[in-house]
Amino acid sequence: MRKFFWLVLFPVLLSGCGGSVMMQTDKMEPPTSNEVLVTFIRPSFYGMAASNAIWDSENLVGVTAGYQYVQYKTTPGKHLFMSQSENWSLVEANLLAGHHYLLRADIHPGVWTARTVLHPFNKNAEGYYDTVQGWIAGSKPVQLDPAKAEAYKAARIERVKKAIANYKSGDADFLTLEEDDYLE
Repeated sequence: MRKFFWLVLFPVLLSGCGGSVMMQTDKMEPPTSNEVLVTFIRPSFYGMAASNAIWDSENLVGVTAGYQYVQYKTTPGKHLFMSQSENWSLVEANLLAGHHYLLRADIHPGVWTARTVLHPFNKNAEGYYDTVQGWIAGSKPVQLDPAKAEAYKAARIERVKKAIANYKSGDADFLTLEEDDYLE
């Protein structure tokens, strides 16, 4: 019976790790004066079998799992960052050029699978610099595997569009990443 349990459970645990569409990479260089760097980090192994997809509106940014972070270079201005697991978590942002922002991608217990929460990081939080440096040092950078990203995106894009429509109609809650909450 014990062998049967592990034969069933082990593939289930692996299936949620997000590693199939992601691959290890190097930490990105700081942003240039006309771009923005956004880091989405999952600094915990809590909910190890769960992964959460990260989107910038309809653009797939990556999929996080425990002790991983995804870095994303983009243009300054308004963005809608979204994380999807059992639910949607949305963050509205107006990003300043030449800066680096951080969002923590947390996992919480859900009904069927894990729930996701994107937390904008507030640079006025006590000990923010040491906290962020510790998270990054204890986590691995990952990026989308180009050979698998389009299929992953195609299978989910209709749900993404629906989440965006709910946001635009005012039917979705969201948090705000303040433009001056960049990392220093």
